[in-house]
Amino acid sequence: MGVSYSIIPISEVQKEKDYIEYIDSIEKYGTLDIRTPDNDSRYPTLDEIYYALSQAEIVINSETISLDEFEFRKGNRLVIHSLSIKDEENEFDDDLTVRYTEPYNKNDFVNSILGIKSNIRILIKFVTRLTKICGPFIILSPYEVCLIEKSLSYEQIIKEIKGKLL
Repeated sequence: MGVSYSIIPISEVQKEKDYIEYIDSIEKYGTLDIRTPDNDSRYPTLDEIYYALSQAEIVINSETISLDEFEFRKGNRLVIHSLSIKDEENEFDDDLTVRYTEPYNKNDFVNSILGIKSNIRILIKFVTRLTKICGPFIILSPYEVCLIEKSLSYEQIIKEIKGKLL
């Protein structure tokens, strides 16, 4: 069992002063400067998530899709799409949860990506592939943030944080 993480495009972080102040107050891993403007990063589509997972050689063992009942009571149709993911280094499956508005069209961007009680290593592996499509991201927990640059590979990031975060 791991910690829960939010996976957020850097452009979304830069819109909120509170995000930047919070990130400044916790442990940071990576060299990405969160203050350097980046208007090109964005949330992915579902197809881009599937593609990034396959490129990272992460297997989806199962998927569940449900409506967020709390949001539904407020008149919103927000889908919770949970993927049970695993790679050759994981003993157990990790959860990757994606939320998006229904009806969902193929080119729509998701609203959020979460790693619920996940191992950060597999999330870094996924996000390094995702950055090649959607720009830089952060992986944020209550205690630390991993800043993932578009130009870095999974191996480079793991080498940098080995012994610190892992």
